[in-house]
Amino acid sequence: MGKLKILLADDYPLIRQGLKSIIETLDPVAEILEADNGKRVIELSRQHQIDLFILDYRMPEMGGYDVAKILLARNPKTKIIIITAFSESDLIANVLNLGVRGFLSKTTDIAEIRLALNKVLTGEIYLDKLLEDRMQRESGFSKKNPLPLTFTKRENDLMLLLSKGNTSKDISLSLGVTQKTIEIYRSRLLEKTGVRNSVELVDYFHSNGLI
Repeated sequence: MGKLKILLADDYPLIRQGLKSIIETLDPVAEILEADNGKRVIELSRQHQIDLFILDYRMPEMGGYDVAKILLARNPKTKIIIITAFSESDLIANVLNLGVRGFLSKTTDIAEIRLALNKVLTGEIYLDKLLEDRMQRESGFSKKNPLPLTFTKRENDLMLLLSKGNTSKDISLSLGVTQKTIEIYRSRLLEKTGVRNSVELVDYFHSNGLI
């Protein structure tokens, strides 16, 4: 087997340097590529045979979810770990349902990061232990059978109105809440589903038979 090639993608150089140092303790001869945005990840993936991608969920130009979607569409066996400050159960389930092999919180300790790298490189799924325990308690989550996304009645009501072309002002009047509250709901739905804008959000709900 040739030299291990890993791509680290995060818009913060300090985080990339920290992850690079951890990887070098596992495999001192590994080749480590770096990117500070999602589009650069796609460019490098076309130029190199990458063994493992470690992607920040939120990056400039294209986030980790969208990058993973492109990479996995090209090759479903691509090994990807998403690392993020977000830890909502629905977001995690959505990422794993996509085919991502690992999910780590940015608060994860060094020993667990090393374990996650080893597990994912050998073909296993790895989820941050604290997050996995919490998801199992909340909803019976299993890595082998990630849960489908679920939505509250308010979220479904909002999406129904949005799909009919209503503005934030119209929706706020219909639901009896402020426009700021509507924008908060919409922002959470974008994070939850991993899409980029309201058009893709409506398309997600339509394609999954939710509206």
